[in-house]
Amino acid sequence: MAPQADSLLKLDWAERQLQGLKGSIGGFVTSDAFTFRWQRKTDPNKYALLAKVARPCPPEWGLLVGDIANNMRSAIEYAIDRLSGLAPDDRDRRSLGFPICIAPDEFKKQTPRFLNQVDAAAIAIIESFQPYNGSGVDDSLYHLQHINNGDKHRAIRVISARGQFRGTGFSGRVGTNISYGWKGPAFGVIDSLGTVNFGGGTTVASVGTGEISDVESEVQELTVGPGTAMTASPQMTPLIRFADGQPVIERREVLVTLDRILVRVREVVSKFP
Repeated sequence: MAPQADSLLKLDWAERQLQGLKGSIGGFVTSDAFTFRWQRKTDPNKYALLAKVARPCPPEWGLLVGDIANNMRSAIEYAIDRLSGLAPDDRDRRSLGFPICIAPDEFKKQTPRFLNQVDAAAIAIIESFQPYNGSGVDDSLYHLQHINNGDKHRAIRVISARGQFRGTGFSGRVGTNISYGWKGPAFGVIDSLGTVNFGGGTTVASVGTGEISDVESEVQELTVGPGTAMTASPQMTPLIRFADGQPVIERREVLVTLDRILVRVREVVSKFP
């Protein structure tokens, strides 16, 4: 039977893999993964800011996410192995596992097979960690289950084809005024207007929020008066998310999701020395 030390080794290895993924993502998002360019519009005083995702995420990220999830899932499976009173050579041990259920009836149905000869006190603790006693479809263990199960049938897909556009920083000359509008792929029309007034001296302002995709789109419009002296620099926060078409986890941020799962799994393992 697996001692708790084995569960902790699995978690430590998963955490090392997660740190490696964070390092890889950090390098990617600082290497011109997103592009911006200003383009003069028909009106000579208007400029469009065009943005797009320049290149896709490395495909191996999805493989690494699958490995991380598998190691975290194994850590809690090991706990059930040592909690069961079945004989070490009992064939029913092959069916043991940590159930992760979205509804009480589902947990009740799985208990006889997954938690065979696990004592009632331990089963009560396991049930307390079930998604239906937590955050439901937003529960970290529920996300773990879907990443782990999904990876068994196809590679987990991770995208960077989204970026959080936080606006444009403007620096201008005293007395300068510019007006701006925000236009993003999700909105299709300019729905945010305003003015940056540099009358008090050189300043920096930011406006606009939304997502940038892998299709070049107009995300901001500037109207600049004659003789205006100013510089404008886009501000971006890349979002590394799970791709669409993956139940429960699609469009969730990858690192945030994995960090939360790791914390939750460590909590589970700590309950079963």
